[in-house]
Amino acid sequence: MSANQIIKDHDKWRKGAGGAKAGLSGESDGDSYAGLDLDLITIASSRFDGSSFSSVTFKNANWSSSHFAGVRFTGCDMAKLSITGCTFTNCTFSHCDMQGLTMTKCKLEGSNYDNCTMNDSHMSDCTGGGGGGMSDCDMSGATMSGCTFTGATLAGAVYAGAQWTDCKFLGCTWKNLGFDNCQWTGLDILDCHCDGIKGNGVKGEKVTYHGSFFENSEFRDSAINAG
Repeated sequence: MSANQIIKDHDKWRKGAGGAKAGLSGESDGDSYAGLDLDLITIASSRFDGSSFSSVTFKNANWSSSHFAGVRFTGCDMAKLSITGCTFTNCTFSHCDMQGLTMTKCKLEGSNYDNCTMNDSHMSDCTGGGGGGMSDCDMSGATMSGCTFTGATLAGAVYAGAQWTDCKFLGCTWKNLGFDNCQWTGLDILDCHCDGIKGNGVKGEKVTYHGSFFENSEFRDSAINAG
């Protein structure tokens, strides 16, 4: 059975119209999908090339050890989606709800997030390179640990109450970011260009920013490397 049929059968099962709960394993796909209910779907060791998902729900689904290349997600509901060991190459996430999403040991190469809601999401031991970035996203209450981003652009994002631990930003661009009541621990901001950064009540320990340039930025009632 093709990946397309397995996916559509899962949608039917979710909507009570027959079909069957799906588990994709070792499959490949390059099709377009819209309006499907793929909550609880399991995707493992599969590959998606040029696929597109519009207004598709993936709530409480589980993806592992899969590769997504040139895939576009638009207006998708990914709340509490669990992603482990996946690679995303030149993918686009636009206007997606990613609240409570968990991403572990993933590679993000040249992928972009635009106008996504990522409150209370969790990212650990992930790497990002090849450009890509995040614009106009809300990551309030999100946590990141052990992540490294190279050459990424973060613009217009909100990180209120976010916690970053043992993360590295190398040669990145930060523009118009808001950090209120955030906690930074073991954070390396190296050779980055940071413009329009606003922080209030930021607490930071073991934060380094060698080679980085900050302009039009302001931190109030904050304590970074205060000792």
